[in-house]
Amino acid sequence: MRPIKKGELSSEEAKARGSLGGKARAESIKKKKKLRELCEVFGELSVYSDKAKDMMKQMGISEEDMTNKMAAVIGVFKKAAAGDVQAFNAIRDIIGEKPKDEVESKVATSVTVNYVKSGAKFANSEDEVNDERE
Repeated sequence: MRPIKKGELSSEEAKARGSLGGKARAESIKKKKKLRELCEVFGELSVYSDKAKDMMKQMGISEEDMTNKMAAVIGVFKKAAAGDVQAFNAIRDIIGEKPKDEVESKVATSVTVNYVKSGAKFANSEDEVNDERE
């Protein structure tokens, strides 16, 4: 589909297309919210794997903390301990130790004014000023 250039659409058509875009965006936000809510609910459920429960018991994790979220955290920590840099970075970010992204900007803070010698002389009185507006 070719891009639309300014002035090719009537204002009514532009409004209609804008409205469709807004509705699609709202639907996308709704779907993402629903997915986030489902992940939160699933994360709070008790872990379903007996193998995972046994491992958590060995680690000293209480029965009430044996959730899918805990299983995910343990999985990420195991990967990080095995040398997975992305897993390490995920843990670092989650616990709030992510380094700040800094952008360096340099702005000129001084101004240089250069004078050009023109040979013009300053007037000593109003009589010496040639007012060409009259």
